[in-house]
Amino acid sequence: MSDVGHLTPGDEETSIPLQPLVGILNQALLPFLQAKKSFIINEVSPNLEMSTPAESILPVLNGMLAAVVMYSDESCIRISTEVVAPNILQLNVTDNNSCHTYGVACALQNVLPVAEKMGGKIIISNHRQRITTVSFRFIVPHISPQVGDNLRGAA
Repeated sequence: MSDVGHLTPGDEETSIPLQPLVGILNQALLPFLQAKKSFIINEVSPNLEMSTPAESILPVLNGMLAAVVMYSDESCIRISTEVVAPNILQLNVTDNNSCHTYGVACALQNVLPVAEKMGGKIIISNHRQRITTVSFRFIVPHISPQVGDNLRGAA
């Protein structure tokens, strides 16, 4: 749905801030968001850095966002993070007006092997009526700031 090939840095494994990557993907998906009358709120903390290479995380994050946007309709889509253990990060993409959870799940089929190759797992959940969350939980050798710090950005 979007081309993020230009986002991949070299093969170096350095700490990368996640919030700007989400912002770049948001801009790449803007025409699709406008067509669906939807928008993305990036709630990822500007202080969150991880040592996972961008070229590993980008295809999964892009696939998650593209799948949710594809089946959105006048939606507020929120992207947030949660540290679930000292070296496990969870990215959440939540659509507050989803009535196509099955379509989102089907659209994620190409992303699942990439997530699994990273040692991660994609989870789809439907909360209350019309709220669908796609979560990607994966191991990160180093997450900064430490567990317990506030990892939510300003909405």
